[in-house]
Amino acid sequence: MYQFDDALVRTTLRQQVSRSIHLGGLVSLGFTVPLLFLLAGLDLLHEHAEYRLSLLAVGLGVVHSFAAYYTGRHHHATRRAVAMLLLPIIFIPAAFALGAHFLEAGGAASHVNGPISFVIIILVLITGFAFEAGISVAVGVCAAAGYLLMYLLASRQLGLLRSDAPAVALWHSNPTTYLIKASLIVVAGVIVAALSSTTRRLILRVSREEQEKAYIRRTFGMIVDPRVRDRMIDGSIELGGETRTATVLFADIRGFSTFSERMTPRELFLFMREYFDLLNVEIRKHSGTIIEYVGDEVMALFGAPLAMDDHAERALLAACDMQRALAAARPVWERTGKPAARAGVGVHTGPMLVGNIGSSDRYKYGALGDSVNLASRLQGLTKEHGVGIIASEETIQATANRFRVRTLGRVHVRGRESEVEIAEVLGPPGD
Repeated sequence: MYQFDDALVRTTLRQQVSRSIHLGGLVSLGFTVPLLFLLAGLDLLHEHAEYRLSLLAVGLGVVHSFAAYYTGRHHHATRRAVAMLLLPIIFIPAAFALGAHFLEAGGAASHVNGPISFVIIILVLITGFAFEAGISVAVGVCAAAGYLLMYLLASRQLGLLRSDAPAVALWHSNPTTYLIKASLIVVAGVIVAALSSTTRRLILRVSREEQEKAYIRRTFGMIVDPRVRDRMIDGSIELGGETRTATVLFADIRGFSTFSERMTPRELFLFMREYFDLLNVEIRKHSGTIIEYVGDEVMALFGAPLAMDDHAERALLAACDMQRALAAARPVWERTGKPAARAGVGVHTGPMLVGNIGSSDRYKYGALGDSVNLASRLQGLTKEHGVGIIASEETIQATANRFRVRTLGRVHVRGRESEVEIAEVLGPPGD
């Protein structure tokens, strides 16, 4: 049963959070650094306390923006790091109001109803990029507490407000007004928490689904050739298939029944896996597609599903390399007490039906036709003639007679009325 790698999923989420924080820090630096220089210039020109206060607040913003940029850039966005980044920033407006209380004539009252109250809401909204519901709620509560602190600092000055419209003055000085605003800040934090929690679940679900798809593709690629898998997934192979001229190869172990009697099922399984791995390397090296294993037999196709003009030549090259690889492996197998396996290989080129073959609800990629049956029969003839590779006349001609062969003459093949011209393949040209 497949087990999800939650650590990988959470790492993916943390990387996404890191990217968000990195981008947010970069954008914030692009805004706060020029503003810092602007305020510094104004302070030098006018030397007003309000400029110095703003300069201090923006300076804190620059420091915080750089911290966010650095944290995201180096993928350090753990839950604790995000909390340490987001919770302090929410108190910057309150710190600004505290400074105004002591340094400005109007005190905190000059800012409690100004843009700074909207900045607080924006800061709460920003916490959604952390995808941590608890942090968003905590920031909302802390922001509301900070705003109420601003009101307490400004309450005396607000009580001195005078207006031609008494209702306006009452609205600005009534504590209920600020309690409502603080409550809205908490509500904003809760809403952001709900949205970020939903987004987090969605990201985790998508990550798990992608992980599952990758696992299925990887596993499916072990059951069928990866190229067949990819064409099945994209829908380019339809049930029923198509008629195509291709080359089919069958390879079978000689004396399999004899040595399998002397091996335990586990030993036989391990040996056959080693044997098939050896053949698979050579088949895939020449762009062949492994269709299936039947007992000790392997069937491979050249020219489908990937079309190629030289499929016959590739099939014979694969057959020769398979025999060469087995010859190199036999001494090693003998030294370790394993069977010195030999294989007979049959190769034929001709028209065949290739595609998804089977019922409407269960099928596999394969090939059907007289050409496939003939290749299987040729493989069986290798034992009768005592040779390693037998190819049909059609395959030899398709390679422009470039391979070294020894003609075996015309033979009668079981299941066919006409005789077939066959030859032993001795090796590739120039070998």
